[in-house]
Amino acid sequence: MLNKTYFLVLAAAVMAGSCATVHAQTGGRSAWMWTSSSDPYGAANILGDHAKEGGLIVDFLDQGFDRIYTSLGSWPVSDPDRVAHWNASLDDAGIQSQMLLGEASWIFPASRPGLLNIIQTRLIDYNDSRTDPRELIDAVHLDIEPHALSQWSSSTNAERRDFLLLMGETYDEVRALLDSSGQTQVEIYADLPVWFDSSSSIGWDPGERDQWFVDLGESLDGFSMMAYERDSLSHIASGVGWEIANFNGEVRVGLEAQAVGPGETWADFDELMDMADALDNLYGNDFGGVDFHALRHFAAQVPFSFLPGDVNGDGFVGIDDLNAILSRWNQAVELGNWGQGDIAGTGDGFVGISDLNVVLANWNAGTPPGATANVPEPTSLALLAGFAGLASVRRTRS
Repeated sequence: MLNKTYFLVLAAAVMAGSCATVHAQTGGRSAWMWTSSSDPYGAANILGDHAKEGGLIVDFLDQGFDRIYTSLGSWPVSDPDRVAHWNASLDDAGIQSQMLLGEASWIFPASRPGLLNIIQTRLIDYNDSRTDPRELIDAVHLDIEPHALSQWSSSTNAERRDFLLLMGETYDEVRALLDSSGQTQVEIYADLPVWFDSSSSIGWDPGERDQWFVDLGESLDGFSMMAYERDSLSHIASGVGWEIANFNGEVRVGLEAQAVGPGETWADFDELMDMADALDNLYGNDFGGVDFHALRHFAAQVPFSFLPGDVNGDGFVGIDDLNAILSRWNQAVELGNWGQGDIAGTGDGFVGISDLNVVLANWNAGTPPGATANVPEPTSLALLAGFAGLASVRRTRS
């Protein structure tokens, strides 16, 4: 099993070998991790590959993530062990696992049974089936956006208010189902645009907005305020300040990591991270932290470096990783423990030829942590591979 100390050691190694700008941080960090099979950071390409999971979690720790919003699809039903390993690995690293769900139509009473069925089968039934508390889904993260409905643009402000009232009822029903099913420990978080509190955008009657947020606090443990397209601290604060000061729960700020570059919200990645730091400095412990949309855009710019073969997490595949494999050759290790050399595919709890092949196939990938790297000649690698092949024939599992 993976343990917190292992992840912290790897994270320290990554941080020590990095040349990236160091940003101050007081609040947590997170990102939306969608399923997308076309995205190298999509859950479809990470979950189930223990090497990638381990490397990505090292990157999460490096960036100060305290949670991740993961789109799990139907895996809690069809492949629960895949979800269990991901959740346990996150838990060992001190990172909360939130199941990400999103569909705008769930605000309508006729559509809510579909959402509640998903909560029942993919969260409640899954959690009930696990005996290891590390494997549990900690929270549900609802990305329900009524402003994405086709009828939103043609609606009056009063009708938009009614949509938000319906959304609040949806949160209530999810909370009631979790509580009645014995899942009172499962938290609920949601995504809200910063302008939902605006009387000019929503037809709130006097005092109605405040009461709506009070009512949300009965169901939600917190939410992320999506401050997209806002590029100054004062403009973001004008959209989130009231909620941070008044909501009875955790408030986080969502920033658009895709909007980076000439003509975009953020001129470059450092400007985006500077804004995250500025929010930390402004609100300190009064808010939960900053979330980035989406993981694929954030990770590509840091960049995240869950390099296959990078056993020690220093951002480079080289002699240290080879030595880590050889030092545990033919040994049983903790299942999926990347730092112990179980880096191949789904992980088998054994260090052998499949793990060595991952190192050899990615030799010299990444950036050497020092000015020079001790790199064997190709001929030596070929001989080593031949040795490993012979050794794998003779190996035993005691």
